[in-house]
Amino acid sequence: MKILIIEDNASVRQLIVMALDFMDCEVFEAVNGRSGLDLYHQHKPDVVLLDVMMPGGLDGLEVCKAIRADTGHRCKILMLSAKAQLVDQFDGLMAGADEYIAKPFSVTELLAKLQALAEQP
Repeated sequence: MKILIIEDNASVRQLIVMALDFMDCEVFEAVNGRSGLDLYHQHKPDVVLLDVMMPGGLDGLEVCKAIRADTGHRCKILMLSAKAQLVDQFDGLMAGADEYIAKPFSVTELLAKLQALAEQP
């Protein structure tokens, strides 16, 4: 399984990479939306872990919509955000995310949702 992490916070990225270390997967990392989209088009990941609030142009909602506009490849998108209100989750799901996890999150929750997404057709 190929997983793309698009997250501007280095500590959060490192935590996710360490959590995924035991899984049999290729992990790609991007620090902003633009580089994340470049890696998405280059590697065509199975799952994208996507932060909502990122500096430097494209935020997570815009990246999510751009990924969903690519009809040639379908992947799962799990959004991560400090924005934990129901309306924020709704916005993420309406942008095309399959799942939404509020920060701070537990590694157990992340891995469980990731596993569930991986098992979906």
